[in-house]
Amino acid sequence: MCFSIISFAVLSVFTSSVSANTCKQGIDYCGSTLNAGGYYRDQILQHFYDIGETNDNFNDVLFTCEGTVNGWIKFIKRCPRSCISGGDGKNDFCQPEA
Repeated sequence: MCFSIISFAVLSVFTSSVSANTCKQGIDYCGSTLNAGGYYRDQILQHFYDIGETNDNFNDVLFTCEGTVNGWIKFIKRCPRSCISGGDGKNDFCQPEA
């Protein structure tokens, strides 16, 4: 019985920490923002491979969140200058060209 309670508690903490670090559906994110939490690097690189993107520098790339349980992302575009964080709960965006 004690084992079941401990297992449930550990699983609950793990689930909430993973959920807290997934993207939010409909929000656009810079690659650097997604990677800051440490959960998206592999997904970004796999996505690049899947779409035939050969440049693996993803910091100044804009993605949108598909919003599934795993927080799947989709490539939007590379930013010509840099990608700017819009802040918590707001869209990130490409720095406008001067």
